[in-house]
Amino acid sequence: MPEEPIVDSRDSAPPSTDPSAEASDAQSPADVFLKLQEAGFDHLPEAALRAAQGMRQEITPLLIECLRDAVRKQRDDDLFEPESNAHFFALMLLWEFRASEALPVLVEALRLPDEGALTLFGDSIFDDVPRALATLGHDRLDVVEGLFLDRSLHHDVRDAAMEASLYLLRDGVYPRERAIEAYLRGLQEASEARNVESATIMVSALADAGPESAMSQIEEAYRNGLVDEWWIALEDVQLSLKQHREGKYHELQDRPPTFLEDAVLDLAPSYAREKSVAGSEPDALDGGTSSDPEMMDALDLDDGWDDDLRAPPPARLKAARIGRNDPCPCGSGKKYKKCCGAAK
Repeated sequence: MPEEPIVDSRDSAPPSTDPSAEASDAQSPADVFLKLQEAGFDHLPEAALRAAQGMRQEITPLLIECLRDAVRKQRDDDLFEPESNAHFFALMLLWEFRASEALPVLVEALRLPDEGALTLFGDSIFDDVPRALATLGHDRLDVVEGLFLDRSLHHDVRDAAMEASLYLLRDGVYPRERAIEAYLRGLQEASEARNVESATIMVSALADAGPESAMSQIEEAYRNGLVDEWWIALEDVQLSLKQHREGKYHELQDRPPTFLEDAVLDLAPSYAREKSVAGSEPDALDGGTSSDPEMMDALDLDDGWDDDLRAPPPARLKAARIGRNDPCPCGSGKKYKKCCGAAK
């Protein structure tokens, strides 16, 4: 069956209200792309990103090539460290554009040996990358399945692909029966290979999918010591399946949207947090203060940090057990298992 292109229902990107931003029609795609490359790691190039949003068709090939070039350099030199965040800005824009033609290069990045994908994407492998993969691979379930079932890949990459599949399951794109069949196949293969990381990923996905019929295979995996019980305890799985049965399981529905509406608004809080912690003004982005009301809302952080953005108070010694999907108490906004809990 021929692949149908992903159609973006939005006619154009939201117009920029930043007075410091140059009009996109006064710049060429190459000019805008150069500004993205020059931004470095500690600077959000808002004007360049807004200009790129206004010329998506023209700049998409440059963004894909930027990501491909970073993948090529990482593959040729395992000590390679990106000199800027241009490749990540490229991924964010391609995700916003729903540019399905960028799927092959994203998959190429995720299939880099060892920790290559983690070098390119950092902590975003846990949150942005799964949603980007689900968006670009919205009609390529075979590609997503191929990633999370491939035991040769780094476990964080496989987990990212699994998370992407759960977004697609939530969206009704990934048929539940097909998803459960794939997760059970992955658990069986992991059990035969006695691969704890793989088995744990599959059990976690089954807990989210909620098939009570899989409980015997899951319990067997626990009996054989193939599941990391710190990551997901058997009681967590049992509770998830009970909540599914009673119609009270909302973990998938509570996830953020799969599609990205505005890369600038998505990126702004993390850049603001880093600038604030370092003592810089959080709203001084791209050479000036943004007058975009939505941007200002995005910079009004309310994520558990103190108002002065110093480190949050230490956790109490007798605190209740933190669940795998609970918000991390550090205030990052991520799930505990994807943040401080990942170092356990």
